[in-house]
Amino acid sequence: MNMEINLKIDKSSDTPVYRQIVENITQMVKSGIISAGQKLPPERELARRLSASRGTVTRAYEILRRNHVVEIIQGSGTFISKGQDVLMLGRKDVALKKIKSMILSLKKMKFSHREIDLLVNICLMEHEKVFRDFNMAAVDCNPEALSIFELQLSHLTHGHLSKFLLDEFQDSDDFVKKLSPFDLIVTTSTHYAELLSECADYKDKIIQAAVSPSQQTIIDLAGISEKAQIGVICKTRRFQEIVCDKLEELRFNMDKIGKALESDPAEVLSSFIQNHDVLIVYPGANAQLAKSFKQELADLFKRGGEVIEYNYQIERGTLIRIDEKVSEILNVKLDMDGGVF
Repeated sequence: MNMEINLKIDKSSDTPVYRQIVENITQMVKSGIISAGQKLPPERELARRLSASRGTVTRAYEILRRNHVVEIIQGSGTFISKGQDVLMLGRKDVALKKIKSMILSLKKMKFSHREIDLLVNICLMEHEKVFRDFNMAAVDCNPEALSIFELQLSHLTHGHLSKFLLDEFQDSDDFVKKLSPFDLIVTTSTHYAELLSECADYKDKIIQAAVSPSQQTIIDLAGISEKAQIGVICKTRRFQEIVCDKLEELRFNMDKIGKALESDPAEVLSSFIQNHDVLIVYPGANAQLAKSFKQELADLFKRGGEVIEYNYQIERGTLIRIDEKVSEILNVKLDMDGGVF
């Protein structure tokens, strides 16, 4: 999901704008305002907000990438890295105090430094194995939603997230068997009852995720001119219906909105892009379209058009519940293995 971030940029300062962006975002990560897995605004969008050049934002994001604060995923965007190490000094101090206290306690129990080192490493290996073996499945009716699940849930565990299309399951005789190896199964609220009816034995494993368009997507849609020629490009008709339902909810004239699929012939899509001022596309489509329709997109931007990615997101309350469920399952696994989480 795109982050709403409030960057404090002073253009009268001697510090270059790109450096201010780097410092602002790094500080937000340190203070916990933004966290691992969260998506930063696209370069063009942030440049517009700050009244800066896109090159300035690109340079800032590249420095953040080199510093391991963010990771840039081709076709998806820029995200706070799961491997970043810019924690607040206070948190590190607390951690060091706890470690020192543990060492002193073990020393009083007559453990040597070598024995303590061995015990700590055994515990770390137990934790790593449990995390590595944790398996999560995401089930939905369209690949666009499954990609969003993958993007937002991958940071919760070092294990695996497998994606399944609901149609593939419904055509399979071993529907229940396919889901048996998974510790947790996530699906949208729309399909929760359907999945539960097929897999009643897995009730404790299945979590329904409330999803909605990101705040930035709603802002971008609301900003479309009434006179704009709007075109919607998706991978599947199902996701196209989701997008169009939201547009209708926002009171767009649906009779004037064009629809196309990524699988349409190249010449059809080329003409489609040329005949619309605003393209609403599935998450990650920008990079894909840029490969095949570079000139058509360049012409679109030249005439003042824009491309809006319809970014879905799992709502925060659901993410918290999933996180709690993951911790609960990992605790059980560690207890079974004799570990302490």
